Amino acid sequence: MRVTAQDVLAAHRLTRSGHRRTRRTINLVIAGIGIALLFVVPSDMRPWIALCVALVVVGELIQLGIDYLWIPARIKRLHAQHRALHESIDVSVVEDGVHVVTPHATSTLPWAHVRRWHDGPEHVVLMQTDALMVVLPKRDFADTDLAALRAKLSQRVGPAG
Repeated sequence: MRVTAQDVLAAHRLTRSGHRRTRRTINLVIAGIGIALLFVVPSDMRPWIALCVALVVVGELIQLGIDYLWIPARIKRLHAQHRALHESIDVSVVEDGVHVVTPHATSTLPWAHVRRWHDGPEHVVLMQTDALMVVLPKRDFADTDLAALRAKLSQRVGPAG
């Protein structure tokens, strides 16, 4: 298998989707309350309320720019720099964990080192820390191997998510 920059970006979005939804929901609620307050509070307070609502909206627009412009560009750049990701990687599920063979190294990621995992439409992502992940594109797995991986992860790590 080969991990592309698009695989890494999709994995990043998969692991962060809950955080993004929660943040946006909170910002929308704050903005909604602020807009409602514009009609209720005395007129001398309205400029301050409008400023607060504008700050929430600007903050959300900045976050959208980060999510959809800066992060994809950064991931593409880092992927281009990481030569090991351009080489073929063989991954197999063994009793102790996930066995990885590259042209330059052989290692096993023990199940105990996987804190949580995500099962997305195109990837399985194994999280070792909040930032360190192993991206496994589903396109490179046979259906039986993918089922075995999910079963082992559910048994040894817990449910996805």
